[in-house]
Amino acid sequence: MKPETIKERVKKMKKALLATVLVLTLVLTSFSVFADGDQSILSKVTGLSDDEISELRTQRIGYGQLIPASVLSEMLGMDIKDVIGLRKAGKSYYQIAVDKGVTAGDYKKSLLEKRNAYIDEQVKSGSITEDQGNLIKERMSVNIDGCTGQTPGAGRFGGGCGMGGGFGRGFDRGFGRGSL
Repeated sequence: MKPETIKERVKKMKKALLATVLVLTLVLTSFSVFADGDQSILSKVTGLSDDEISELRTQRIGYGQLIPASVLSEMLGMDIKDVIGLRKAGKSYYQIAVDKGVTAGDYKKSLLEKRNAYIDEQVKSGSITEDQGNLIKERMSVNIDGCTGQTPGAGRFGGGCGMGGGFGRGFDRGFGRGSL
């Protein structure tokens, strides 16, 4: 076997470097595509524009809060920012609904419908599988049905009604996580 020349080694290193750069580019662009795709899906489901969602995200409003906030915004005829303001003041979305005269059953039904629509859009986009979507919907339904709005630790990780950790890419697009 003939030893490699310096020229051949440099050529191999260039190929390896090019392959590494291409892989890194693909990985990094896929993250931004996922984020944009989720935002557009939320736009479809919540009726908010992508710009409105981006603005709320800069105010540290999590994706998991946008669906319940949009449900109440529609039900109460309030601006979503006002609903979020009540949430920031310490009330759960469940408490806001009840305080404003919405029955718990109506709120839970509307919330579940909108969250299910979000899951359906995630399945359609290929972000999650149909089996994962069905499992998430099943868990959400059970959690929301059993919610009384009185769970200790509501609004904190691991507490509150409607808790659900998302399946998928780890972007914490949870489906409620205590924000019922």
